Amino acid sequence: MTRKLARKPELLEKILPEFSVCCRRLTPGPGYLEALCEDNVILETTPITRFTSSGVELSDRRAIPLDVVVCATGFDTSYHYPFEIVGRGGLRLNDRWKPHAEAYLALAVDGFPNLFWGLGPNSGVNSGSLLVVLEKQVEYAIAAVLKLQRERLATIEVKPEAMLAWRTYMQHHFPKTVFTDSCNSWYRGADGFIVGLWPGTCLHAVQTLSHPRWEDFNYTPLDRGQDVMYWLGDGRTYNEKTMTGDRAWYLNNIDFPPVPAA
Repeated sequence: MTRKLARKPELLEKILPEFSVCCRRLTPGPGYLEALCEDNVILETTPITRFTSSGVELSDRRAIPLDVVVCATGFDTSYHYPFEIVGRGGLRLNDRWKPHAEAYLALAVDGFPNLFWGLGPNSGVNSGSLLVVLEKQVEYAIAAVLKLQRERLATIEVKPEAMLAWRTYMQHHFPKTVFTDSCNSWYRGADGFIVGLWPGTCLHAVQTLSHPRWEDFNYTPLDRGQDVMYWLGDGRTYNEKTMTGDRAWYLNNIDFPPVPAA
């Protein structure tokens, strides 16, 4: 930064971070520092008090005339939706998510059965691919739906104690990272709780979401007095009863030795 701001060294004091690398999201911008040094660019760090008909007014009462104002205010990480999601007992999700949003494995919230998120609270990753995490979240929800169908269940709902364990895990994890350093970041909610990032690496999230802990959920059966062995079926698979599909699929996984030439 010192080298790239050599034409205007006074800028270094204004923009040199005092917090650790990655406390805020890294946004590499080739040519950004060099652009600040151009003669037709002014870096103004005085807070804006208000917008006027001709530009903006700063806290030191200076009026800056502007033709165009571009607002880049970051992300809304409150997860407060403009529509209502109502759970058990009439609990509204926006009320449940005060002072901050939270979801078990970034997927589910106690009190809201059969509800799973993609890119919910704590879904973001500090490195790696966000797409593969989203894919695993979708696969997790699909696995839950298949479990409901297979076992004839009406609802699946994460246990409050599992939600508490997840919250405790995050509270012990993030203080060991740079994300709680002294910077303003969209990773954090209004109360300082990290709501934007998964508590670990991208690969850690993928591995975690690949192996659901079904014991962390409560279930209600679709029918009262339902046979607990319903999921076992009648002893035959669907393909066998309908005489369709590949009924010897397991042979495809056998590595037969090559047949010697005659």
